[in-house]
Amino acid sequence: MKKLLCIFLAITIISCSKDEENQTPPEPTNFFEAHNGVWITTFTDESQTLLDINDNGLGAYYRTTNTGCWLIPSPIGGSSTVTANTPEEWLNQVVNIPAENIFSGEDLQLLEDNGYFTVSISAAYLDNPPSFISFAQIYYAGTFEVELLTISGNFGLQSNNYSYSLCLDNPAVSERLINTRYEIDDKARAILRN
Repeated sequence: MKKLLCIFLAITIISCSKDEENQTPPEPTNFFEAHNGVWITTFTDESQTLLDINDNGLGAYYRTTNTGCWLIPSPIGGSSTVTANTPEEWLNQVVNIPAENIFSGEDLQLLEDNGYFTVSISAAYLDNPPSFISFAQIYYAGTFEVELLTISGNFGLQSNNYSYSLCLDNPAVSERLINTRYEIDDKARAILRN
């Protein structure tokens, strides 16, 4: 009887350990869990943005060329609301961003001349399997009143061993870069000038 009990316990222990090995990881419940990793997009001016995504959220960094260390962007202000966060999409809106945090020069003056001292951003990040995240960011004058410009593209998943380094922040450089990156498109300029 003892031998039979020992054999039964051995089989149970072995089958339990095999069951644990065969368990599949849980299905992701949100966009971040479904897209863990480092993702990069390159714009036509050769500047790049990097998203470092983990289960709890993401870190966003940028650089002005396609080589070198990454900068942490200056906060743009405003208040953010997540409108969807599923494994397939992450939708976000930011309102009440001071216009001078996004635009400068003639564009800023045009906005202020029309009574727009804040801007809003509507952003969508969508799953594009197997190794891309498609995105679009639409910038508006005021609270989604006049569409000013759209930035869109794809983030590509980097290799598992991809590593990156952060630069020491230079506030003067960061301020100049963020203000020269965004320009109101011609259609929006025409609307604002009328």
